[in-house]
Amino acid sequence: MFESRLGVDAICHLKRAPFASIAWLIDTEVQLRRLASSEQALTLACGLSVLARSHALIGRYAQAERLSGEANGLLDRHGLENLSVTATTVSLMNLQARYAPAEKIAKAELRRGHDGIDMATRLDQLRLQLELSRAQWGLADDDGAMSSLEDALAQARVLVPPNAGLIAELLSQRGEWRGRRFDFSGAEHDLTQAIAMSQGTTQADNARYQLVRMLSYSEQPERAIAEAGQLVADRQAHLGAQHPDTGRAWIAQSDAQYNAGHISDSIGALQHGKAIVLASYGARHPEYAEVLRLESLHDYMHMRYDSSVGKAREAVKICEQAFGPTHEQTLRVRFNLATKLTFGLDSRWDSPDYREGLGMLEDLVQTGSETDIPMPYEKMTVGIALAMRAPEHELPRAERILREVQVDIHQYLPARAAARSYVDFTLASVMYRDGRQVQADEQFARFVQARDGEQSLPLPTRTLIHEALMYRALYAMSTCRREDALTALRKALKSDREHLSQARIYARQAQDYLGEIERHGVLSEHFGRKQVADKRLDGADAKLYFQASRLSLDCSRGLLAKR
Repeated sequence: MFESRLGVDAICHLKRAPFASIAWLIDTEVQLRRLASSEQALTLACGLSVLARSHALIGRYAQAERLSGEANGLLDRHGLENLSVTATTVSLMNLQARYAPAEKIAKAELRRGHDGIDMATRLDQLRLQLELSRAQWGLADDDGAMSSLEDALAQARVLVPPNAGLIAELLSQRGEWRGRRFDFSGAEHDLTQAIAMSQGTTQADNARYQLVRMLSYSEQPERAIAEAGQLVADRQAHLGAQHPDTGRAWIAQSDAQYNAGHISDSIGALQHGKAIVLASYGARHPEYAEVLRLESLHDYMHMRYDSSVGKAREAVKICEQAFGPTHEQTLRVRFNLATKLTFGLDSRWDSPDYREGLGMLEDLVQTGSETDIPMPYEKMTVGIALAMRAPEHELPRAERILREVQVDIHQYLPARAAARSYVDFTLASVMYRDGRQVQADEQFARFVQARDGEQSLPLPTRTLIHEALMYRALYAMSTCRREDALTALRKALKSDREHLSQARIYARQAQDYLGEIERHGVLSEHFGRKQVADKRLDGADAKLYFQASRLSLDCSRGLLAKR
């Protein structure tokens, strides 16, 4: 019955959870209960466990737990044991970030020992050990997790006959964790090896999915796009165009394209993935939270700030309900919401959105410290948020954090990392706000010059070049150097039109400032007030603008000499 309905050829050993609709799973449960009475406890328990894994796959965690609990109860009442049922229980707990009980159950089961077991049970035992390692990782016992994983991998390598699928699964997990610890070369080695040894299978696709995520995280967007394209093609070939894992592949491709600055392509890929995820899972599944995260990024790029924050907040709600507050996916969507609140259109030092966003960022950094997982991006964002929005007495704190992040970036991130650009730029902006404008202008000049002529810069770095040139124009107008200001603005406008065509706000800003200076020779207060009214200028940036405006007027009246 299970083979004909779900394609499962053995229900009492761990296999890949079969994907099916809710109606199909409910009907299969009815058929199972009709065929297997409570006296056939092992068969019924194993069947319920398979259904539990399938319900979890489509995000129905309450139903999955109900079935898993019933399966365990049946075994207990009849004095029976089954590793696959136990592993399902532990896997469900890990999925929902209930790591402590998951670790306890897995350790107790593995301590029992299973002498004289057959190969299928041996594989179940190793997969349970993999779940133990995931529970330990979730409990911030990184060393324990890696030790359990390495032990399982060593045992898997000596199985006769060898099981390439299991080895590839273990390598994929190690590769994912190495990437999370910023060991990108080790992660890539594991993941490419997993792909090679399971080529043409869904396990190879799973490893490639992690490779795409790692390449995006390590700021190799073009490679990530290439691997994501292969992943979409392989998923379609192996599982079909409408399978939810094919949808996840489209979403991974969208993420890679966004990180590379290919916004239109990213939106198109996301629409493919979104349609599949909605049809497969509905709008309350964690996979849909990833759709919302990316839509939030797209909305932000197109200045739809309210929509961006709304989608980011809904993604957090979905993940917190499914996984709890400390799960890795929850932290990912919380980081997105925090950035949207902190850098939103109306965010100011004393605004509720800014305070909420900054608090979330500081919590994320603290979580990283407690779990011994580096969080250079989150820590960097705290420094940037303070530099951009905090009052002047907080600037030393911002500079201290950014100097610390420079050390972290050197330790964890590749030399090409855009994070280096962010920190260099933000330190210059801190100096500018702090009155060290000569040194800041020199640093902005070096920042732009170092990236001149590069054609493959990521989108975030392009936006920083724009901002650096805007600062240079502002300083030039403050020091009676109108032609230097026009040169900086024309350069910004050219760069924006060539490289930031999907984010028209930047070219519009450069064009507006250029037109103002060409027409009036100064930065007028009227222009500044209009920028504030249109919500294109606020907070510290508005203060710097009006300071430059007064000085540019003094220049035009001959009260200041060109420096």
